[in-house]
Amino acid sequence: MSPLSTQRLREGWVAPPRLLGATLRYDTIELREYLVSGNQVAAIFLGEGIARATGKPFRSEIVRLYTFHNEKVVRVRNYFDTGSYMRAVRGDP
Repeated sequence: MSPLSTQRLREGWVAPPRLLGATLRYDTIELREYLVSGNQVAAIFLGEGIARATGKPFRSEIVRLYTFHNEKVVRVRNYFDTGSYMRAVRGDP
């Protein structure tokens, strides 16, 4: 993967969608690792922050699977620890 593509991955973490951003405040979004296979890239991020309504913290590894075609992203799939987010939003210990 070229350095330019790596930079695009770092910058490609677009601010969370509006609904998620209204519920959670991200204080950290850090690209930890990426794996490349053919036209696909798996990017592993660490996301940390708080639930806006409760002030409770969350921490989750986030895996984004990117599929490229002609150097453009044509598909993105996201996987994350929903339990961490739910505990923070509910205010669970």
